[in-house]
Formats: sequence, C-alpha cells, structure tokens
Amino acid sequence: MLVESVPNLQTCRQAHEESRLGHLRFYSPAEEPPWGSEKFVRVAADYLSSQTYVLRAICDHGDWGVRAQDLTLSLLAFVSTPCALALLGRQDRLFNETIMLARPLFERVVNLCYSVVCDEPDFAKIREYTIQRAREQLSREFRAGDQVVRSCFGAKPDSTAKQNTPKKHHDFHQQWDKKIPDRLDIIQHRSDATIAIFLAYQTAFYTDSCEALHGSFYGITCHLGIYEPHDQELDRRNVQVYANETRALLLWMSGELLNELIKVVNTEKLCSNLAEVARDNSRACSDLVSRVLHSPHPTSPM
Repeated sequence: MLVESVPNLQTCRQAHEESRLGHLRFYSPAEEPPWGSEKFVRVAADYLSSQTYVLRAICDHGDWGVRAQDLTLSLLAFVSTPCALALLGRQDRLFNETIMLARPLFERVVNLCYSVVCDEPDFAKIREYTIQRAREQLSREFRAGDQVVRSCFGAKPDSTAKQNTPKKHHDFHQQWDKKIPDRLDIIQHRSDATIAIFLAYQTAFYTDSCEALHGSFYGITCHLGIYEPHDQELDRRNVQVYANETRALLLWMSGELLNELIKVVNTEKLCSNLAEVARDNSRACSDLVSRVLHSPHPTSPM
C-alpha cells in the first residue's frame, strides 16, 4: 500500500524536522499494482530509496553509537550503493547491472553490521587493514605473459608499516578473521537483527551476482531466466514478467537488508525515532508484497 519515497535529500531534512522522514504514503486497495508489473517494480524501488534516506538521516544525526565517529564516514560512503541499485533497478534494460550490485550490497551490510558489534580487537584489525590497504594501493603491478604494467602513485609505500602488519592482512580476502556465517552469528547474538533476512537475500541473489560480476556466460544472461526450467514456453511477455518479478524482489529485499542494518546501528537506542520510520516502511512494504502475491488479479508486465 505504499506509494512513494521522499524525493530528495533537502526534503528529507525538512521532513526530519517534522518527524516524517522517509515515511511512505499508501495506495488504496484498488490502486495496488499487480506483482510482475513495471508499476510494482517502481514501488519496490521507492521503498529502497526511502530506507536509504533514513540511513542518510542517521548519519546526519551523528551520535548514534560508541563507534559513530569511526563508522559514520563508511555509512555515508555506503549510501551510494543502495542509491545506485534503486536507480538501476527502475530501468529494465539495466537489470543485469542491478544484479551485479546485490553481492556488494550484501557484503557491505554484513561488514558494517559486524563492525558495529564486534569486539574492540577485531575492530582495531579492521581499521589497521584499511590504512595498510590504502598504502599498498600506491604501488600496483599486473602481468599477462611477458607484458608487465606497473604504476606508482605519490609517496613510496611505507615498508615498515607493511612489516608490522600481520601477513594475513596483506591479502584482501583475509581482511576478516571470521567468515560471513560466523559474522552473521555474532551479529545475531549482539543485536536485534533478523538473520533470516540476510540468509534469504544471500540464497536468492548472491550466486547470480557473483556470476554477473565475474562475467561468465551464465552471469551475462542470468537475469532473463532463459536457461532455467519453466512450466510454460517462454515468450517475450513471460520473460518481461519474470524480469519484473525478480527486479521487484531484489529491490524489496535490499530495502529489508537496510532495515536490518538500521536495527544494528540503533543497538544503543540513540536513533530510535529514525529506526521506527525504517521499521514502519518495512512493515508497509512487506504487507503490500504479501497482498499482491495472494491477489487473484493476473500478472502483467505493464
């Protein structure tokens, strides 16, 4: 039953002063768009945008927790990811590029949540790795056969810092001592986050997003569903309905992921008013999804 999100950041700030930031208006039952339609995709994109505005307002709020000073910049930088996903998700011709963002969104939400609740020694390692990685990026080298391209930027990398950094922190894939399932388990026990949302998102989109990012032939076409078994013969209309359904699901579940991130950021209950807005948005969109999925009206790509 939701309709639209706050249209821009300036309106967000005005709405925040009125305690209406990010709230979504409602459709009448007769206006509810059918599942599989382009209109419902736009509704799901509006929901994701609204949750993004709430997260941005929390960053503007500033004092949301003990690690606010260290993590607010990362949260602000992260906001561009769901913004991009919502923008791309509105364009049916950019659906594959939308799927590419599912993995970065998921992993960034997991890592930000973990950074809020992890022990101080683990957080210190994250900080050290970030600084060291920035230094190492000053000198790069890539090879193909007998061809080599090297680049060096700015000052010479600090070799002393590299020697003092544990070897496992030199490898990008070893930034985290704990794998994603272990991080999710810690998040579950130290916050109000619903881990089933993370697992559902990972199950639905993580593998396809990895394939799309890697550029495999499956990843190039996974958004069309043309190689998957179907009960009926695929035609242009069925392909469009399938794509719309998947786009809507991705956008809606991405908004749900942001709601979980906001829950974790609000662990110390210092931005509860904004977290309540995100929660209300989540409930409204979830109720709408449930109704349209059980609606007797036929699906339409329009």
